[in-house]
Amino acid sequence: MEGNRNITFDIMKGVGILLVIIGHVANGYGVAPFIYVFHMPLFFIVSGYFYKPKQPSALLKRDAKLLLLPYCLVAMLILLYGATMAFIRHDASKFTYWLEAFLYAGVPEPTISSLWFLLAMFWCRMVYNLLNVYFFEHLTNCKTILLGVITLIIFVVSVRFIPVEYNYYCWAIGLSSMFFYMIGHVARLSDLHLSKVASVLFVILGFYCLYLSTGEVDMHHNRFDCLPLNIIAAVSVTYFIYLVCARCKDLKIGNRLAWFGRYSLAAYCIHSFMFMIVPWDKLLRMFIPSGNELLVSGGVTLLHIAISIAFCLFVGHVRMMRAVFSIK
Repeated sequence: MEGNRNITFDIMKGVGILLVIIGHVANGYGVAPFIYVFHMPLFFIVSGYFYKPKQPSALLKRDAKLLLLPYCLVAMLILLYGATMAFIRHDASKFTYWLEAFLYAGVPEPTISSLWFLLAMFWCRMVYNLLNVYFFEHLTNCKTILLGVITLIIFVVSVRFIPVEYNYYCWAIGLSSMFFYMIGHVARLSDLHLSKVASVLFVILGFYCLYLSTGEVDMHHNRFDCLPLNIIAAVSVTYFIYLVCARCKDLKIGNRLAWFGRYSLAAYCIHSFMFMIVPWDKLLRMFIPSGNELLVSGGVTLLHIAISIAFCLFVGHVRMMRAVFSIK
């Protein structure tokens, strides 16, 4: 623990990145439809909790290093893979496929799909900061309500009226994500504390909405089939995770998850790279009897988690890598 740092939010990010990995590769367990409802909103809510208004130029400089640099590095590695495959197979389309993925961030095809979060977070922070700096600085109760209404309207417009094929560089997802970002920001400013009864009721309502939302949410494609249910589920389950993580911060597992959470950007990038170009499932099927998809999914998940942890350990010992992934 660093000084008086509240590691609850680091633990939440550690849990979140584990859910990202499980949601991507553990399809055999049928958990992805549940996880997709809340695992990415969690990151936007947590990020919004730490938001402070900045001069747009200063934020642009900071987030270009924090978000765009890792995106470009991983995307360039994938492009290098595409070029290598094109050379080996004498098929220029392999290179063109990944080049278009890099240039257009996977639009319309989700070829670079697992990197969308970095670009969406960039647009979310940029636009939200502009709203706060020029319109809503020093939030009062009325301004907070107005900010919530505006971000909700932007959310609805982005989801309902912007076709996914026009979502170049994930700008539309960034706009829709501002609503979750705003929730985190307002939660810190209001210092909201629910009673035990209210917390229990809110969590029960959230899990019921989660059940009803299963299979209806895909944030990468800006798909929310029932916004009220989807929003309640995402916010309530995130709140539940916060309550659990707050109880775990003095435990050994809490400290380990907090460490993983601080390195979540590095873990996300190495996982995204492996997820898109390393066929772990095909490799495992060489050693696992056919038909046992649950075992294959479990093996792939454990491999992704183990390699992500190993990569984070490597990053922690290399100054340049710590700078790339903004590890302090």
